[in-house]
Amino acid sequence: MTAKLLDAVPAHEPPIGDAVEDIFRRAEAVRRRRIRALLAAGAFAVVGIAATGYALTTLLLPTTARPAPATAGSMSAATDRVLEVVRPVLRASRLRVLAPEPARGDSWRRYRVLTTNGRSRGVIEISTYATPKALCFPVRGHPGVCARPELAAGGVAYARYADDRDIDWQVNEVIARFPDGRVVAVQATGERGTGSAAGGRPAFSAQTAARIATDPRIAMGLGDGENERCAAADSACPVLMVPVKPAGG
Repeated sequence: MTAKLLDAVPAHEPPIGDAVEDIFRRAEAVRRRRIRALLAAGAFAVVGIAATGYALTTLLLPTTARPAPATAGSMSAATDRVLEVVRPVLRASRLRVLAPEPARGDSWRRYRVLTTNGRSRGVIEISTYATPKALCFPVRGHPGVCARPELAAGGVAYARYADDRDIDWQVNEVIARFPDGRVVAVQATGERGTGSAAGGRPAFSAQTAARIATDPRIAMGLGDGENERCAAADSACPVLMVPVKPAGG
């Protein structure tokens, strides 16, 4: 009787094989949930560490100063107000200034000039000088003699000089003094070593040099305070055929 009752109980239970598989399925599900939880916790920890590191870096380390953006009125390396006056004059003669940046310094500029096919036409040198109370416009070959200058618009006094006798150093030069005392010298020197007067001709005439030298934009382009260095015979300044000197100097 007892055996029959015991036999009846398992008759209503699921097969042992099904129960074992169900246990393994539940264990696998639990394992997967734990893995997902661990991965999520790890990802959260990584994000937290990165955010904390960024915050500490931003707060504790000094920031690198960024250069201020250039404004329309700022002076850049490519801006040269003197060249803005010279370039149209050269363009009219089918000449151009050699790129990129010309030789330059406080109170002077030097531009190498080329033809449109790339042949050198020498250099143009423009410089400004400390204001002498009185300026002598020298007479070449007559030391101590001062010439009576010509007058341009705005009361600018100037003198022109030209020398084409030496085929290796042909020069057209102008010295100009503005009413406010600023002195500007413009010198165009032809290409040296050509062996001919035509090949060594300067980029423009003394008359054109006078037009450039007496243009107030030239003196302004060299800037305030740029008129001291060349007056001290700085070695970087242009060597003029006719030096600038005060009266009686």
